[in-house]
Amino acid sequence: MNRLFLILMMFAVSVGGCLCANPTSGKKVGVITSLSSEGLICKTNEGILQRGGLSSGSGAIGQQVLFNIQDAYLAEEARKYLESGQEVELTFTRPWFSSACSRENADDVVVSSIKPIGPHQ
Repeated sequence: MNRLFLILMMFAVSVGGCLCANPTSGKKVGVITSLSSEGLICKTNEGILQRGGLSSGSGAIGQQVLFNIQDAYLAEEARKYLESGQEVELTFTRPWFSSACSRENADDVVVSSIKPIGPHQ
C-alpha cells in the first residue's frame, strides 16, 4: 500500500510540474491585447501580449505571448496599457514548476514588471 501511494505521488508531481522545464527570465515587447481575472480559488490575471505586426501597422499578425500577473498593482498597470494601446516591455520569469493557479495553456510566463515603450499613443 505504501509503495502504491509513493508511485502515485511521484506521478502526480511529474504531471503537476514539468521537471524538465528550463527556468528562464527575459523581456518581451508588444501591445497587451487581452487581460482577464480568472479563477474561483486562485485569483490570477491572465493576458496576451501581441508582438510585431499589429503595432507596426503592417497588417501582419505577429506572435502572441500568454502571460500571468500575480501582483495586483502590476495587473492594474497592465489594464491601463491595454486600454490605451500603449506598447510595453514585460519583464518575466518562467519558474521550474508550474503553479496550480497558472493558466492551463500558458507558458508559465510570470510578469515581474511592466514599463511603457515610446510615446503614449
